[in-house]
This record gives sequence, C-alpha cells and structure tokens, in this order.
Amino acid sequence: MIKPSFLSKPSIEMSAFQLRSQLKEYYKSDIFLDFEDGIDGEKLLEFLLHTDQITDFDYTYKEGLSEKFLGKFDFVNKVIYIYNGLKEKKGRENFTIAHEVGHLILHYPLYLTQCLDDEDDPQLLPFSLTSSSELVDCTNNRHDSSLEWQANYFASCFLMPAERFKSAFFYCLKQFGIKNRGFGFLYVDKQKCNIDNFFRVTDSLMNRFKTSREATFVRLKQLELVDKNCIIPRSDFDNRSIERIIRSKYPEIF
Repeated sequence: MIKPSFLSKPSIEMSAFQLRSQLKEYYKSDIFLDFEDGIDGEKLLEFLLHTDQITDFDYTYKEGLSEKFLGKFDFVNKVIYIYNGLKEKKGRENFTIAHEVGHLILHYPLYLTQCLDDEDDPQLLPFSLTSSSELVDCTNNRHDSSLEWQANYFASCFLMPAERFKSAFFYCLKQFGIKNRGFGFLYVDKQKCNIDNFFRVTDSLMNRFKTSREATFVRLKQLELVDKNCIIPRSDFDNRSIERIIRSKYPEIF
C-alpha cells in the first residue's frame, strides 16, 4: 500500500498543466486535433504509450471493472485499464482516464520509493488501484492527503483548466443572459427558470470540455462559481432524484 504524501492544490494543478502542454506539443502536427479545451482520453492514453510512460492500456470488462469500478492502474506493469462500458459515455470515460493518469503522474514515483521489497534485492511489490464510479468531492480539503482525492483533483484540473473553464463559464452567463442577483453566479433551487439555467450552462461546458455533468458540477464548486448552499445537493444529483423536477423539460437525459 502506498502511504500518501501531502500535495497542495497548486502543485497538482501544475502537474496537470505540464501534462496538457506535453500532449499539445506531441499532437501539434495533427490539424484535426485541438486540445485548447476538450481532451480526448484515448488520445491521451496513446500519447502515454508512445512516449513510454505506460507499457499498455486496455478497454475491458475484466480486471474487476464494472459500472461500479470504472478504472484501474497496475503500478507494477504500468498498465491502465478502463471499463469498456464507458465507450458510449465520453464524459465519464475521459474523467476515468484522467483519474488513472493522475495515479501515474502523482503516485507512481511514491510507489517506486515506498514499495521495494528488499534493498539488497529490490523487487516491486504487487500493487494496483481500482477506482470507484463515485466521484470524490474535491472541494473538501480534509481529503488532501488521499490518493483518490489527489487523482480526482488532477483529473479536474487536467480536463478543465481553471482559467479556461472560468472564461467559458462567464461567456455562458453572458450568452444566456444570466445575472448574479445576490445568490451567486449560478443559483440553483427547484424553480424551473434556475434549473433551466443550470442545464444550459452545464450542457455548454460539458460539450466544450468533453466532461460529464457531475464532473462539470464539481469543478464549478471547486472554483466557487456556484453557491454551495444553493446548488442541488450531490445526494439529489442522480437521475432518480432529479427526474421528478425536470423530466418533462429534459427527457433526453434520462
């Protein structure tokens, strides 16, 4: 087991920025790829493979993966496994990939220093991390030494860089005529007009950054772009709870 070490938010953000820069430089000759905003997770995996940062990746229904456990990083062999059922859910696929890459970037060096079997005859101890489908809320600082918290925060920063995300958010507010009336930039309660605004803004951000609604929602909270006391609670964020409010308006998401 890896013992977590403290990583500050700025240090994780810098690691994510550096990887985005490497990715953009690697694909700069491909005029059909634009990594200014949204990232294609599979292209990221191909980049890591071709630059020898991982030995392989695989989309699979094996390795203990399921709708509950979406990704796995094998530290010994440097292989990333992604649940094959995510192929039709691009936002969740991208976040899962970025999360596993977070383990590679942030935690593989710890593994090398902490998990040698014997100093005289060093052998890497078997170790892998399987990631749950539950998105750890990265706004809670008490998790700052947790491997899963760190990997999730890395994924958020990598897929939705703060300045670009903020710029896109405020553009959406202007485009949709949404004004701060003293309750935060994006206030959400059970009034139809506020729910409409929430879905219009998150739809736009999801399309731009190729992320899921929940990952987008968490990033909005991280950057304090929504009032945490007013937004739909995460306990009500699944389809079963929300559909009572908005099924008639947005039937296509159910």
